[in-house]
Amino acid sequence: MYKDKALQKEVTAARVKRHRALQKGVTSEGVTLLKRPNGADYNPDETMSDGTKRYMGPFSGGQVLDRLTCKPVKNVKPAPTRARRIVNKAPPVVNAMVDTDKRRRLIKICASLKNHGQLSNVYYGIGGPDMGAVAEMLEVTG
Repeated sequence: MYKDKALQKEVTAARVKRHRALQKGVTSEGVTLLKRPNGADYNPDETMSDGTKRYMGPFSGGQVLDRLTCKPVKNVKPAPTRARRIVNKAPPVVNAMVDTDKRRRLIKICASLKNHGQLSNVYYGIGGPDMGAVAEMLEVTG
């Protein structure tokens, strides 16, 4: 660390300038055109046959990604969507109706909400049915 902050800034700027001079394709103006193996500079606006750009970048380190030389990713399973998760398992309200202790609690809660006229304003969980529908299911299955 330098005691003089201005001198420290100058030394740091000189070090960064020396470092960038050693990096391939990076200059003080930004990223230069990189050479392909056959010697021609790459064109950042070059497109492939399907209309997508051939090159991605330049990235922060000055790299340019050539889509033709990238290996495609294989055997990638898509993440399960919310719809698949809902189909695969029963909703929590159904599980609560099967359990006797939870069923008794639901009956008491629905009775209290019915006395206060709030059955349609309270929902079972986040995105679940309203307690009026839960009360009807309890009556039907009871």
